[in-house]
Amino acid sequence: MKAILKNGKIVEINEVETFYNGNVKVINLIKPTTFKTSVGDLNLTGHVFFHENGELEGCWLENPTQIISPIGKFEALSLLHFHNDGSLKSFYPSKDIVINNKKYLMTDNVCFDKNGNVVECKIY
Repeated sequence: MKAILKNGKIVEINEVETFYNGNVKVINLIKPTTFKTSVGDLNLTGHVFFHENGELEGCWLENPTQIISPIGKFEALSLLHFHNDGSLKSFYPSKDIVINNKKYLMTDNVCFDKNGNVVECKIY
């Protein structure tokens, strides 16, 4: 089965869930597929989630991938979330990171507000 997304991209899927208005809410990709996002081109796999306005909400990376976050370039490990305007909401870095000259070891995830400010950085 194929689905046409808001941006016109055609993707091969085996599952789709929609909002009451017919917009795509969740798809399950048959094979890894490249999506253009605010953090760069991402090869996504598995379930991909969308906001009701059609913007990407959450996705799983096929492999660790370098992204451009509001605070610099980092390698993202697996799961990313986006605000409904397409800006990055959170990511899971694959390595230790430095924010404002502070080193965070084994970071769980980094969260941003819509203006790109760090609002949360969980550490172990």
